[in-house]
Amino acid sequence: MLGFDKYDGLTDCQKTALTAMLDGRNVFLTGDAGTGKSFVLQRYLDHAKRNIIACAPTGIAALKLRGGSTIHRAFHLPYRQVYDYSKTVHPPEEILNAQTIVIDEISMCRVDLFDYIAEMIFKAERMTGRKKQLIVVGDFFQLPPVLRNEDREILLNKYPNLGNGFCFNGANWNFFNFKTFKLDEVVRQSEETFVSQLDLARIGDTSCLEYFNDQVIMDEPDPEAIYLVPTNAKANRINQQKLAEIDGDEYVFTATKEGTVNKGDEAADLELVLKPGARVIALCNEDNFKNGQLGTVKKINDRSVKVIWDNNQKSDVKYHEWEISRPIWNGETIEHDTIGTFKQIPLRLAYAITIHKSQGQTYPKAIVDPSCFDVGQLYVALSRCESINGLSLTQRIWPSALKSSPEVVDFYNIEPDEDADGLTPGQVELF
Repeated sequence: MLGFDKYDGLTDCQKTALTAMLDGRNVFLTGDAGTGKSFVLQRYLDHAKRNIIACAPTGIAALKLRGGSTIHRAFHLPYRQVYDYSKTVHPPEEILNAQTIVIDEISMCRVDLFDYIAEMIFKAERMTGRKKQLIVVGDFFQLPPVLRNEDREILLNKYPNLGNGFCFNGANWNFFNFKTFKLDEVVRQSEETFVSQLDLARIGDTSCLEYFNDQVIMDEPDPEAIYLVPTNAKANRINQQKLAEIDGDEYVFTATKEGTVNKGDEAADLELVLKPGARVIALCNEDNFKNGQLGTVKKINDRSVKVIWDNNQKSDVKYHEWEISRPIWNGETIEHDTIGTFKQIPLRLAYAITIHKSQGQTYPKAIVDPSCFDVGQLYVALSRCESINGLSLTQRIWPSALKSSPEVVDFYNIEPDEDADGLTPGQVELF
């Protein structure tokens, strides 16, 4: 039994969304960055008494869900291919017996993958005579699906209006008749002007640039601020340069993997190189530190790293083991089978991080490199700080860097059907 009421600490909109989720409705839970989408989802997973499969498009996103799996593992699909929903699909036992399927970070689920798994859900419903609940969580104004050039060419044959490959442009999104809940109370930021200017940045309105361009660094950058940059190459270059400037011996921690661990499941660097004095970020939650917390290395030995965090708390950070899992049906309930483990010191150099890896994080101080190239990228970076006073820019933002997707703007202007019954042709009510 959890020691608190399921609605404790929720805003009115969050409570309404949670009630619909617990009532078995198909729900699309969305909202601006920092409105508590993940918080509400975790509260649902804590309190729902159903056979649930919780999954996400990437291994790292799946690790944030208790018992989470990638979409590909949950639906028994091969990775990195184009999916054809017109072909015969074969739902595995786990999908046949799941009552609820949850997909987090839905904006990164590509259209062909969503259409394919939707067909699998529909077929499972026809085979069992039972309706399934689908809950999708995310913000399409943030990072889009990965769309490789070779995949784009193939997909354009089936999706002439492919755009960025968002799943709502597919054949099956509307069949779920999602009850949409847009969380509108930002809990990450409280400054009214900051929030309103982020709202403009979210939709690509360049009138916000005058406000944000006042944050260009004029003096020396804050040594405690983390750089948010568009590419892995730039993040690695900054981290290695800053580490090299520190006098002292290097300590190398090597990750170990057992079982099935794909590249996307690696929650930390395979080789972590640190020195006393290095800035680091925590990569997991422990009793005395949280995922995304920033600090400075004080001492190192072969088994652990002593860190003083920016809130002046101290931790002896030891090896952490991440479990890679997939759902399995045991004949009565859905369990989570551990198929691999990844073990490493749960730290990463924190002079710089990619904007992609920063999604979902909050930083007290951040320096943003605004030379962004993808839709939603700059908005994600600008919205990571709690206060405008914690945000700095390496250079002025050019209008071309503030990219939002016109298809996403149009999508969010569509009013949900309040009378929708949530049924697909051929489906049957669960209750």
